[in-house]
Amino acid sequence: MLRSNGADGRGAIGGSFGGELQLKAGDGVQILDNFNVTRGIVFNNALYSSPINPQSLQSFVTLRQTQLKLTGITGITASLTTDGSAVPLAQNVLEAETRYLRQAFHDASNEIHLSVDVFPGNTVTFGHKISIYDINLLSYTGGDILLQAQDNPTPVQVSLTNGTTNYQLTNAQGFVNGATGLQSASGSGVNNALFISDSWKFGGFLLDLGGRGENQSFNEYLQNTASTNLTGNATDLWGTGRYLTGTGSTRYHFNQLGFSWTAGLNYTFSDRFSAYVRANKGVHFLSMSDVLGLPVNNYGPLQTAHNYQRASRLTQTSCMRTSAASIGRSATCLFRSLAFRFPERRQPALARSSTGRTRRDCCIRSF
Repeated sequence: MLRSNGADGRGAIGGSFGGELQLKAGDGVQILDNFNVTRGIVFNNALYSSPINPQSLQSFVTLRQTQLKLTGITGITASLTTDGSAVPLAQNVLEAETRYLRQAFHDASNEIHLSVDVFPGNTVTFGHKISIYDINLLSYTGGDILLQAQDNPTPVQVSLTNGTTNYQLTNAQGFVNGATGLQSASGSGVNNALFISDSWKFGGFLLDLGGRGENQSFNEYLQNTASTNLTGNATDLWGTGRYLTGTGSTRYHFNQLGFSWTAGLNYTFSDRFSAYVRANKGVHFLSMSDVLGLPVNNYGPLQTAHNYQRASRLTQTSCMRTSAASIGRSATCLFRSLAFRFPERRQPALARSSTGRTRRDCCIRSF
């Protein structure tokens, strides 16, 4: 049995820790290593309004009778689930959908860079990154509950009779049906990436090139679902034909390799003016959540994106002197930066970092 408290709302609880190691292995050789471990829980416990406007209890019962093809109903009994007080058929009611989600995740990653100064002004960086992760997901949607259409509502329990048989239109807590959507899944995966980049400064130019190859592989197991009467009693109308977890699971296996690259050229005209052009191609891997909505093990081609940029930057400096009798003469410098960006051609920003390293400060990125 699943228990949840709608007052919990939604949010996340988590934490992470990591560290960085920097070493100099000799003249012009540097090693940088970063590691991080993260774990947490994302949760959602809430009631969502139905798209159906509030209606009288009589209208609600009549609609349900039509949907369930019930005939010969001679009596309707409605009461509050808290104290059993009678609810008139003229009372306005509404259905609210319960949603429950809990996803626990763990991730451990390590990234190492080896930078070598090949000759003055030229640095080549080699790197590797690995990320190991797992998730555990339980998502429940669509258990509609019948509520009074008023502030601080109370659930309403409804039963019907045809004189010989009593039908429970809702259960004792006011639920009209069971889950209409249910996902119970768990999985683990590994991302491995190798990358290389080259930064070359000559004269007023700074050229940087980079390439990255990455493989993502994971297995996810989605528990099978079944549809049946939740109570085994045909007169419990609220419990028929809804989802519950079944036996066995479906395995989703994802394994794709993607390559990305970047190339950029920066030119410094003076201490105050520079310009750059850049082009790159990136890849977008599917997540574990993405594959659950696709045909099993048939995910199509890897998504790619291309990005092109060109821009210039002008920095202007002026100095304004001020004076005051008590403090003598001082100087206040004002700095004004102006940025100009030419029209760009872009596709959706799906690309990951292509170089696997942070660009050097002297390479202008964005404004």
